[in-house]
Amino acid sequence: MVYNKADSSLHSQYAEARTSAALMVRKSKMQSWENIRHANMVFWQTIWHFRGKRSHNARSIKDQNGVLLSNEKDILGRWKEYFKIS
Repeated sequence: MVYNKADSSLHSQYAEARTSAALMVRKSKMQSWENIRHANMVFWQTIWHFRGKRSHNARSIKDQNGVLLSNEKDILGRWKEYFKIS
């Protein structure tokens, strides 16, 4: 196939347009990922804010009959009983 100067000029314009379009797509994708990362960070910050500090201490447990125990002395007694049975 033989190219003339007009074809060469058109081809260089096409190559430049293709490169420019690829660059615009790359920038757009990077911006989208930055937006997603930011939204994700804000989401988790909000969750952590509303969740607050967690307490790992059990404030109440149930005895063998299903009665709720909330007194610390009763809870400790129930744990002693539990480990004796196990």
